[in-house]
Amino acid sequence: MCDVGETCSNCAADCGECPAVCGDAVCELDESCDSCAADCGECPPVCGDASCDAGETCNTCPQDCGECSAWQTYFEDSFTAGLGQWTETGEGDWDTEALHSSSQYPGSGSGTPAAHSDSCGTGCVLTMLNAMDLSSCVAATVELLRFVDVNLDSGEYLTVEAWDGSTWHTLGLWQGGDGDDDIWHAETFDVTAYVAAGDFRLRLRTKENRADEHVQVDDVRILGAGCGQ
Repeated sequence: MCDVGETCSNCAADCGECPAVCGDAVCELDESCDSCAADCGECPPVCGDASCDAGETCNTCPQDCGECSAWQTYFEDSFTAGLGQWTETGEGDWDTEALHSSSQYPGSGSGTPAAHSDSCGTGCVLTMLNAMDLSSCVAATVELLRFVDVNLDSGEYLTVEAWDGSTWHTLGLWQGGDGDDDIWHAETFDVTAYVAAGDFRLRLRTKENRADEHVQVDDVRILGAGCGQ
């Protein structure tokens, strides 16, 4: 019996548990991010809830944010003119060569030559020469073709990374039975989160210590949508 002087606070056994109080800094069982964001935190954005929330863009959630306006290509390199749009650091074994293999190379690709590395035992880096200002774009995407030789040993790799103005972020990493399969792949990466600083770059890093271990990259494109709108 919940007698006079007893409450849910001092005698839950008789009076029952006190109802949850939003704002007491405890996310209780019957509270959620929907009913009490003060205690439980804001709900993460849900694509398809008809609200274009922070973290959603026309690229990641067109259902809420609408279709991106026309995509435009802001950078393109098929490596037919060599490595002039890049700077090379590390061991220095990037060059341009004929395709090591044409297995599953897309028919729409530019074909020979492609950026190529082999015999790079300590690491080779190819970085875009000029930074790009895509800060006015509502979405940005990187597209490229890549080939990684099945002969790569443990600890050898090809990786594609994006610079956001202060930090390098890995977009793709292929090594150790994960993507080093002797065939060409078309890759697309959403880089919208990395362009806000207006100092966007790409770099290619690789390591492979023998002449019969090849990595190649071709037809690199950087596209933006809604830029300047």
